[in-house]
Amino acid sequence: IASSAASDVYKRQSLFGAEMDYPYLTVVNAPIKSIPWHLKDLGYETTAIHPFHENFWRRNLAYQRLGFDSFLSISDFQDAAYDGPYISDNAVCQKILGLLRDSDRPRFIFAVTMENHGPWSFDRSQIGKLPDIETTGYKLPEQLELQLRRYLYHAQNAAEMAACLIDELAQSERPGALLFLGDHAPAMAEVFTAFGVDNPWREPALRTVPYLLWYNEAAQARQVDNIVSVLPAALLKTAGLPLDDFLRTSDHLREHCLQAQSTRTQTGNPTVCPESPADALLTLTRRRLYPMQITGGIQQETH
Repeated sequence: IASSAASDVYKRQSLFGAEMDYPYLTVVNAPIKSIPWHLKDLGYETTAIHPFHENFWRRNLAYQRLGFDSFLSISDFQDAAYDGPYISDNAVCQKILGLLRDSDRPRFIFAVTMENHGPWSFDRSQIGKLPDIETTGYKLPEQLELQLRRYLYHAQNAAEMAACLIDELAQSERPGALLFLGDHAPAMAEVFTAFGVDNPWREPALRTVPYLLWYNEAAQARQVDNIVSVLPAALLKTAGLPLDDFLRTSDHLREHCLQAQSTRTQTGNPTVCPESPADALLTLTRRRLYPMQITGGIQQETH
């Protein structure tokens, strides 16, 4: 899994309520059921990647509790290229490709990239590289236009990272799947205000995030609207992998109860769907959170 922003598929409103903003601090306080634990049971190696300081948001603890065998942080990118103030998306792609080539075992990789992280208010050393933009009907002050152009430059690099991964997986003789997404609108409050959006975090249109789910053995492409909590089950089903109890519950709610643009449930037979959004979320949460016993610690890899 790779993302063009600091994101994860474990968090926010569709599982734990609209105000659950920092799951690594508030939810992952002990080992809990997750995709990595499930895939480890299926024989997978599980690796987390985040090219920043390992203790940021307590990832060094959270990733262990989520079942990752190893965690690559900024210390594993000593010779990597930067694009702006952060490790480039292309460097993360190359790290992922190295991991895939180094092992014949099936591997699950969860990568949270940094290149397009803010702020965008200062020169990020891309003179001559920034894209031209057309803001029809709006005249942005020069500094705000520069922020937007810097963001779009890095967004293009994120798209190229997806292409980098797909090119490798398409040539592989092994089955391979990619789930690629960002988790929220960029933190450019003044830019959004200039476009008439006072609170981008509450703007429905900006809470709709494109995602890509790609599989190298898929026959054709199609567009499917989803909510973030159902993407893990969609990823595993696309790859032909079995679901655990939690993911089967999530998939049932996706198919029968949850609307793609919200967490509202359909009205109808309560034996098929929970009677309210709160009941639906409680069903998922009860299936997800329970004590687990683990031994050992997370490994720090260098590649």
